[in-house]
Amino acid sequence: MSLFARFALVFTLLLGLLLTGDAGAAGPVRDGPVQAELVSELEAWKPGATQWVGLRLQMDPTWHTYWQNPGDSGLPTGITWNSPEGFQVGGLNWPYPLRIETAGLVSLGYEGTVLLPVQVQVPADLPEGRPLTLSAEATWLACAEACVPGKASLELTLPVATAARPGPRAAEFEAARAALPQVDADLQAQAWLEGDHLVLALRLPTALADAPVVEFYPTQGMDLDLTAPQRLVRTEEGLRLELKRSTLNPQPPGTLKGVLVHPGTDAWALALEAAVTEAPKVLPVQSSLGEVSSLGVALLFAFFGGAILNLMPCVFPVISLKVMGFMEHGAQGRAQGMKQALLFALGVLVSFWLVAGALLLLRAGGQQLGWGFQLQSPLFVVLMAYLFFLLGLNLLGVFEVGLGLTRLAEVGATSSGSWGSFLSGVLATLVATPCTAPFMGSAIGFSLTQPVWAALLVFTVLAVGMATPYVLLAAWPGLLRRLPRPGAWMETFKQAISFPLFLTVVFFVWVLDRQAGPEAAAALLTGLVLLGMAGWLYGRFWFSGRLLPRVLAGFFLLAGLAVGALGAEGLASAPDPGQDQTSWRPWSPQTVESLLAEGRPVFLDFTASWCLTCQANKQVALNRPEVQEAFRELQVVTLRADWTHRDPQITRALASFGRSGVPLYVLYSGNPEDPPRILPEVLTPGLVLQALQDLPASDGSRKGAIR
Repeated sequence: MSLFARFALVFTLLLGLLLTGDAGAAGPVRDGPVQAELVSELEAWKPGATQWVGLRLQMDPTWHTYWQNPGDSGLPTGITWNSPEGFQVGGLNWPYPLRIETAGLVSLGYEGTVLLPVQVQVPADLPEGRPLTLSAEATWLACAEACVPGKASLELTLPVATAARPGPRAAEFEAARAALPQVDADLQAQAWLEGDHLVLALRLPTALADAPVVEFYPTQGMDLDLTAPQRLVRTEEGLRLELKRSTLNPQPPGTLKGVLVHPGTDAWALALEAAVTEAPKVLPVQSSLGEVSSLGVALLFAFFGGAILNLMPCVFPVISLKVMGFMEHGAQGRAQGMKQALLFALGVLVSFWLVAGALLLLRAGGQQLGWGFQLQSPLFVVLMAYLFFLLGLNLLGVFEVGLGLTRLAEVGATSSGSWGSFLSGVLATLVATPCTAPFMGSAIGFSLTQPVWAALLVFTVLAVGMATPYVLLAAWPGLLRRLPRPGAWMETFKQAISFPLFLTVVFFVWVLDRQAGPEAAAALLTGLVLLGMAGWLYGRFWFSGRLLPRVLAGFFLLAGLAVGALGAEGLASAPDPGQDQTSWRPWSPQTVESLLAEGRPVFLDFTASWCLTCQANKQVALNRPEVQEAFRELQVVTLRADWTHRDPQITRALASFGRSGVPLYVLYSGNPEDPPRILPEVLTPGLVLQALQDLPASDGSRKGAIR
């Protein structure tokens, strides 16, 4: 061997030794886009203790490594240990992964920096002060647009000390342990096959039950199609998570193992293992109006529900304004009437889109909301009371304005009239939200379980149904000719229909009292007086050119708004809305479950103080003596779920019956084999009594109890 060859060999060996030393005690090792390092939570080996070490991987931007189940592609990170004598080293622990989509495939892994913690049992008889080295061979696969396998020989050298203090990585270990899937005895899970889906029925621990998003990641195998969306449905019993099975593995798994993950700033992960069994028997829900089983049926229900909505008590004040508008247009010709009707329809359509968009966006963000959700805000109730009060003052002639919402009653051929017709459609939608017409509840409930485009289509048809009667009235010359001719009498009529608006204000004051207490209602009444003063000053002195009345009008306006807002948000005592002086008991899922287990018939009333239809049904049907007597004679337990304030439990219960708003009336017979029966949104005493009469006889007290 030549001298040069010997020198090259010695140089290569020395270089290898130097690199090996760097890869060990010297710290992190980089291989391609990943830097690997063995780290410890403590600064020393503590004799007799079980302590944490970990494999720390730091990826370059856009690169990722893989979880224990890499998903559609990839390889999990691996490690082989070489430990000092007497040390016992456990396996890698895996924090919950990220869902990473690349080129149509879904992988499960980590981006940025990940710490995979490992428990080490340190021998008790180690002499203090002696440095000991734990070494390992780590392998991984890093991927971005391309994939690069990596490996590193790593070492961790620490002294032995009985008083081992936390090291500089202690906070990282704490965060890594918090991201490990936890085993919780309160988690209940059942899994079964439904066609090409695996269904997980879940009952989460109480502290986690309101999580808006829950995802499932299997820890092994290719049993699921990770590219398919996971459909989460809230039921009265808990959660139902539908998972698409993978076509790569036709054999269903005997046991489903994985982790439930709630991502976000308040993230958590639970370990899950459930045997895959036969699907449980599910009882269908009987509905007096039929069930929505397809988008076509939902659209049909939405159209009829929107048309019937015009007859509900919430919309009556705006109907009064529109009737007067049609009286004016009847004398101006068919073209002008059609123009105003179409503008009104456009206002209804746009406002339905805005309400639906806000509802869908908030639900996508995890909020448990339904139809009429804005009326659960005391501040919104105050603003609606102010709006109707100012409209009433305007119709009485206290003040006049040329443009704006208060011009709704004077829609004419001018630009202000066109603007008023559009805004009257907006107002009609706002005041319609406390009501749910027949057919409408089923349609909205179905829409909120569908993709966004389908949900928006249902709300669009609902708006079209509501606006159609006005368009037909404007398009039918014979009907327009039957309307009275405009004249001096219209000023009297305009003043007369201000009083239904003031009655609506009374309703909103009552709602606020139920929501936020008498202090808030008193503040609203004070604000109304201040707004009345502002309106009077505006109408009496605004065009006089005097500065002081204008300043006072502005002051009283701002003061009224401030006092009402303070009452809604600052003085609210949030009282219990209370129960009617009847046999109604407060609803809870546990109460329903307990009563049904005893075989008791149960009647559920899902209601809210701001729901006019609900209040009308109480007075017309539910609180009638004969109905209450029938409940008592048939031993039916009556439960009331009050949705006046936002309540995620009630929202989930509504969703379990395919509804997203109130009212909802459900009758359980007490027989576990009988499906629950849903009554119509608008009740009559006869309808409720007939439903009670149809209950099966459990003893001699049932049949013939109603005469």
